[in-house]
Amino acid sequence: MARTLLLSLLLVLSSAETVNDCIESKCRGCGGEQCQLCREDQKTISACVSSCMDNICKGCGGEQCQLCRENAKTIESCCAEQVLASVTANLEMCKAKAPQNPCEGLYLG
Repeated sequence: MARTLLLSLLLVLSSAETVNDCIESKCRGCGGEQCQLCREDQKTISACVSSCMDNICKGCGGEQCQLCRENAKTIESCCAEQVLASVTANLEMCKAKAPQNPCEGLYLG
């Protein structure tokens, strides 16, 4: 059972479109400066990063989805492509959250 789940996850990840592929497909058909502006457009990049995170976190719900999207590995997978790193660093969804104290909010008295 666990082996099947792992193989399914690997298949999804290997077939998933990269952020760069997504941007290229959204900017297909342009030329020259128009292409460059399209590839650097914050909305386009943000939509592609969000799509990447949706693919990785597919099948989750509620808090589980939020935790998946904030997971360092998810952020690295979707935001760390070398060509895009300088642009994605400015996206809120690409900023890793500082680890919180596991006892935060607990009364320890």
